[in-house]
Amino acid sequence: MTKYFIVFVRHGESTSNADKIFTGWLDPELTAKGVQEAHSGAEYLKEAKIEFNVAYTSVLKRAIHTLDIILDDLDCVFLPVYKCWRLNERHYGALQGKNKIKTVKKFGENQVSIWRRSYDIPPPMLEESDLYSNDKRYSNFAKDLLPRGESLKMCLDRVLPSWCDELLPAMKRYENVLVVAHANSIRAILKHILNLQEKEIVELEIATCVPILFEFDEKLNLKSHKYLPFRKNFYTPSEATLNLSEEEVEKWRKENNIMILTKNLDIRPVFTFEDAGFPSQVNQCIKKAGFEKPFPIQSQSWPIIMSGHDYIGIAETGSGKTLSFLLPAVIHVLDQPPIRKFEGPVALVLAPTRELVEQIRECAVEFCPRMRCVACYGGASRMTQSDALKRGVEIVIACPGRLNDFISASKISMRRVTYLVLDEADRMLDMGFEMQIRTIIDGIRKDRQMLFFSATWPKEVRSLALDLCTNDPVHVQIGSCVLKTSDNVVQHTLLLNESEKLNKLFELLQKLHEEDSKQLIIIFTETKKSCDFITSELRGSGYSALSIHGDKSQSERKYVLDEFKSGRTNILCATDVASRGLDVKNVKVVINYDMPLQVEDYVHRVGRTGRAGATGVAYSFFSDKNRGIAKDLVNILNETKQDVPQALLEMAKKPFDNRFSRFDSSV
Repeated sequence: MTKYFIVFVRHGESTSNADKIFTGWLDPELTAKGVQEAHSGAEYLKEAKIEFNVAYTSVLKRAIHTLDIILDDLDCVFLPVYKCWRLNERHYGALQGKNKIKTVKKFGENQVSIWRRSYDIPPPMLEESDLYSNDKRYSNFAKDLLPRGESLKMCLDRVLPSWCDELLPAMKRYENVLVVAHANSIRAILKHILNLQEKEIVELEIATCVPILFEFDEKLNLKSHKYLPFRKNFYTPSEATLNLSEEEVEKWRKENNIMILTKNLDIRPVFTFEDAGFPSQVNQCIKKAGFEKPFPIQSQSWPIIMSGHDYIGIAETGSGKTLSFLLPAVIHVLDQPPIRKFEGPVALVLAPTRELVEQIRECAVEFCPRMRCVACYGGASRMTQSDALKRGVEIVIACPGRLNDFISASKISMRRVTYLVLDEADRMLDMGFEMQIRTIIDGIRKDRQMLFFSATWPKEVRSLALDLCTNDPVHVQIGSCVLKTSDNVVQHTLLLNESEKLNKLFELLQKLHEEDSKQLIIIFTETKKSCDFITSELRGSGYSALSIHGDKSQSERKYVLDEFKSGRTNILCATDVASRGLDVKNVKVVINYDMPLQVEDYVHRVGRTGRAGATGVAYSFFSDKNRGIAKDLVNILNETKQDVPQALLEMAKKPFDNRFSRFDSSV
């Protein structure tokens, strides 16, 4: 059965694009950046391995030059080329040649947005005397054919005959057709082919020099469409890595408790940042941060991810996984065509809480130089986040809820996402985000690179991972997949009555203060009321303490975290809203004033200390009402060879409804 292909490519950046000029039917040249984009487009087409029979373009130089570069790179310079004026860009009327920024200042952002982005409202028209009197390309056309300005709808009406009268017959005659044109002329044809609604076509972004492939059957019915393949494999092993023996690799993995669960895969770890092959600007950031060598998860993850594999990483919090996915993202983004205004992102990271989203964003800003990173989460200004997205963004870090809101409101497009990360996937499932995650990912191209991180590996997490990681994922386990705390944290369980807890807290804090008055301490409580009460009691007793919980505004939460991270406040009282995603270096002590309802939350709370190889201490006040998790807590404590109070062991053996009255409260 015969297959017919047509590929659309938007031209590279022009001088008018670079200078923020309304271009339309003006005829600027490509910039140096635009030339490079054209070469990148040719590389995509080479990987697609389509042999073109004919090419079409507009009569404007920026499209013609882009096509010339692509054909030259494909060694197809003798391919028949047809220039069609109907494939020209949308005509911007009297706005053509005007600076976009100055036009906004003159007419207002809302009015200019209507002229640019509405479907059926045209810009101010050119005077008839300004039309094409001296341009030989249009001298043979009747005046009523040539526009003086166009809405998007008028542009569609002009372009559509080129599809029906030229491109479709050419595809039937030649089979494989290449079209290099403009954003709005391509939009026009895509609206017809895909039967898009007006709102959809207005919001549709056409990336520069990223080919879009359409496949038709022999009756010219559409079978499929997609962006052409992008590059995932950037990794070349260094000589030092290649020279590692199997015995050395296995010894290192055993020492660091790392298992590669995917069979028949030999991707060796990298032991230095230089061996990973990051760009010089990234290495400079690493050096500035004072890192001497990669953490184990980074050593093993980087070569796998940069080889283009989908990745499933099961690792405890605080293991260094954030840089495991962020630094490869830099290389991935740099290889993609540049992001323009209203475009993006290329890399998308989904995380469960705003604290974790903000932490990842801060890390991205530090280690992803010259890349625009936007965090999207609830509790902060929608307008601020939306405006940042409009300017174009390479990396978005988001909570599923807020991102879904932006997608529904057409504030962001997922069409260019090729690098997708789910961080703390188990926590997102616990919080009920599964349907939102699936909705988001349904709008992302299927050949994306998918990275999936989780601290635990229960059945529901496995099911989600295997659904989303469709391209033969490599499964790496760092530590045990059994729920456990870090070996670097010493855990003390203090059995108390509820009435004894406050006095015990002050007794414990006095002891800790005598050891080190500046050490960072997190106190976890069950409720917001309890959190505020304890903070007030501590401050009234002269301790430097602040609180964070769900009722705090985003600005308040940011202030509290900044104070705590800087050490200006050394005691942070928090509810479980901060137990995941709160990454503060050098937290020495965690105190569970109230035990959580689930042992998973206990693990995540305790994980706020002993991070990234450091040591820490956790104290837990265990009372009568916590007996429901006694058995699970004993298992957690035994897993890392912690001391288990005899009374707790006895409670774990008793039926759930067995009550006890009093416990030894000695430290």
